[in-house]
Amino acid sequence: MLPRHKLPQIPSDKLDEFVNFLRENGINAALRRLPIIKLKPIQQHVNRSKVEALKEKQDALSIPLIVSETGYILDGHHRWIARKELNPDESVNTIWCECPLRKLIELGHAFEPSFTKTVHERRIFLHNLV
Repeated sequence: MLPRHKLPQIPSDKLDEFVNFLRENGINAALRRLPIIKLKPIQQHVNRSKVEALKEKQDALSIPLIVSETGYILDGHHRWIARKELNPDESVNTIWCECPLRKLIELGHAFEPSFTKTVHERRIFLHNLV
């Protein structure tokens, strides 16, 4: 398990670009529906407030999770938890990447629009807006 600040965050509006970036780097990536219970988290901590807020946002929950060839989640842990808690028997859209997790993390960090943040940054940001 890794802390969130060690994992790349891929902006949802850049997913197509990320898929192209992976392909340019020799990695097959495709949209696949996978059973939510088959996916495995690697992020050590989550923000429960964010998970609860996501449960109310169907549009955000429809964003594909980015997963390795063995089903480890690179990006989308909060969405995965929210979806799993809402309906653990469903299948979810993923961007399935035909590569080991370590390579996927490395490429995620190398993707120029990616960024990192701590597990509490989102909550602090929302708190400041209220």
